[in-house]
Amino acid sequence: MPILFIFALLLVLDLASLIMLGQQLGFIVTLLWIIGTFALGSHLIRREGMATLRDAQASIMAGQAAPSDAFIQIAAYVFAGILLILPGPLSDIFGLVLLLPFVQPLVSGRLRKRRPGTTWQDADISGHNPRQEGSIHGEERSGTTIDGDYVARDDEKR
Repeated sequence: MPILFIFALLLVLDLASLIMLGQQLGFIVTLLWIIGTFALGSHLIRREGMATLRDAQASIMAGQAAPSDAFIQIAAYVFAGILLILPGPLSDIFGLVLLLPFVQPLVSGRLRKRRPGTTWQDADISGHNPRQEGSIHGEERSGTTIDGDYVARDDEKR
């Protein structure tokens, strides 16, 4: 609920700043501002987002980048494009700041909540990291592996 409130507050502030910008610069300049940032945002989503997606797919296939890093960069471009499409100077400023090269690593670091030393290749779905226990890729872990089947039973039948 607080996120919805913050989003609504930002929309109201964005509209108020757009009205103030219109009063200071005039209707025509403000309209050109809105059309220009809309065109920039739609271009960013269409061209840069798809180019980044192609580059991310190539780097993932080559094993050079983690999928989470690539998709965070794609999400940053798309979100910046959406912010630029929204009419208002505050959303435009946030969108342009999100495009800055030094901001994207900060955002991706904030979005990823991994333990240090864990990569997407190391951890299984439970977050378990075999490298932290001393095993190396290609080596089998020592211990007992239990293989079996299970049957789901309803509590009423017992």
